[in-house]
Amino acid sequence: MGGILSVGASIGIAPKPPEPAKPDPRIAAQQPDLERAADALEELRGDICTRLDRRALVVLPLVALGVVVLLVALYGWRVLTWGLLNTGLLVLIAVALAWLLLQRGPARVFRQTMRAILGRSIASALGGFTHQLDPAISHDTLRGWPLFPRITEVTGHDLLTGTIHGQDVSIARLHVDYHIRTRRERNRRIAQPLHAICIRIDAGLPRHVSAVFLPDMIDRQIHRAITKTHGLEDHTLPADLARHFRAYVAPDSHTVLQMLDHDALAAIGENDPAIVVFHAGQTIALFPLGSDIFVPLAPQPYWREIDRAELLAQLNDDLRIFERRLARLSATCQG
Repeated sequence: MGGILSVGASIGIAPKPPEPAKPDPRIAAQQPDLERAADALEELRGDICTRLDRRALVVLPLVALGVVVLLVALYGWRVLTWGLLNTGLLVLIAVALAWLLLQRGPARVFRQTMRAILGRSIASALGGFTHQLDPAISHDTLRGWPLFPRITEVTGHDLLTGTIHGQDVSIARLHVDYHIRTRRERNRRIAQPLHAICIRIDAGLPRHVSAVFLPDMIDRQIHRAITKTHGLEDHTLPADLARHFRAYVAPDSHTVLQMLDHDALAAIGENDPAIVVFHAGQTIALFPLGSDIFVPLAPQPYWREIDRAELLAQLNDDLRIFERRLARLSATCQG
């Protein structure tokens, strides 16, 4: 890729690099504290690497020796001659598994420490918010939303809670497992996951109104559950919204479109597709994620050195994403 870009630059067709975003003053004000936290994090990282190196020098050779001894005990010394290739492969697999197990605990400690630093900084920048690493999420809360089939598991990460303009706000990363029945085997259920950033505002449309706006990329079983399980009805949308969403509305809530800001809702569908739910006086958005890696507040691997500039850039990006999504969602009910 670097070679392609350099050739393009030489003939004048390479794209201009994006201008760096202006640092948020709320993050910049925390820079002294963040630098101290980065130093502590780097010290923790160095200690983890040192301890893992010492352990690996002892444990991994023992694992390799143990596999060889086990194979010799099972198949005799001939395994070291005619079975040399298979023996080497088994030793490599065993050593790799041992290494993964060896570094699992220290890596988790590093990730949690870094997530705590990032979360506290974002919470402070949002103004009086609090941050919880791995909160317990009530299954009943999500089951009450007119959205999912049968929910079996909910996991929450990096919960931010606070108040903005007098409205209670919560932001979290959720992993929701819900079950569906297959057509061929009615008694068999298949688990389906939804991994998303959830933003909930405890304000919005009147409490009796229930409506769900789904982008096209969402699993069709959720579409089915909204009508079959939760009793909402398919609702025809005007052209500006129909390009981005399919709407479902409770039988007594068909005036919902008159209360919404179409431009704000269309901006969500066009720029940052999300499931948008209006229910029991709450406004909820679920922004689907493709992985656990490229997500807000994601920690870096412990084997990479801490880069202060990169850390500040990540915080600025995460804060910008949260506030942009929150502003668009809040604006949907202010039209």
